[in-house]
Amino acid sequence: IKRMIPQYRRSGSLLERFAAEARTNARLDHPNLVAVVDFGIDPEPFLVMEFVEGVTLASMLSRLVKKGQPLEISAACFIATEAAQGLDHAHRKRDEAGNPLGIVHRDVSPQNILLSNEGAVKVSDFGLVKAADNVVQTGSGVPIGKISYMAPEQADHAQVDARADVFSLGIVLWEMLAMRVLLPPNDPAKAAMMLKACEFPPPSKYRPEIPPELDAIVMSCLTRDPQARTPSAHALG
Repeated sequence: IKRMIPQYRRSGSLLERFAAEARTNARLDHPNLVAVVDFGIDPEPFLVMEFVEGVTLASMLSRLVKKGQPLEISAACFIATEAAQGLDHAHRKRDEAGNPLGIVHRDVSPQNILLSNEGAVKVSDFGLVKAADNVVQTGSGVPIGKISYMAPEQADHAQVDARADVFSLGIVLWEMLAMRVLLPPNDPAKAAMMLKACEFPPPSKYRPEIPPELDAIVMSCLTRDPQARTPSAHALG
């Protein structure tokens, strides 16, 4: 059960966005997305989501790093492919009139990719970030999302589309392969500078057995210009 932070419950516009995004989430039905089962605003705003018995990708990677073990390349590719399929479903979703809903996750990260005990990969927290975006961003001046998994255009407060999620998933895939963080999570200023340059080494620098074809797939996600980036989550998958 997801609940809204108390300080935001007093905002009528945020409550409206919360309800609108909850309805959007309820339309998403894909095995690689955490399903929204129910939502409401009484006695307080809440979302009821399917329970995924398992671990987050973040916790699994952390355990592997502590053990000094790499994630198998095939497993990294599988997880990224499954996540891309879930994202693609949301990106292509249309309303009853056939108009694109323009859903963008904006916070794709290892913390939001769940791995079930049965081996399923599910992207979580879809739309929650977007629901709070305008109000929270205006109040704090900081774009919603984790800077260490953010597309350059998102960090620049520019308009974002599905390609921002492709960039974020590209970072996740890079980290699964290289078994290290790409952008420093505790140094936003340095992360922002690295995003401005977008001059990243290929994951094979840290793991020579990664084939050039996979290097190319990863690096195509991590270009600063969205026009030059892998165009969709479907294409990435």
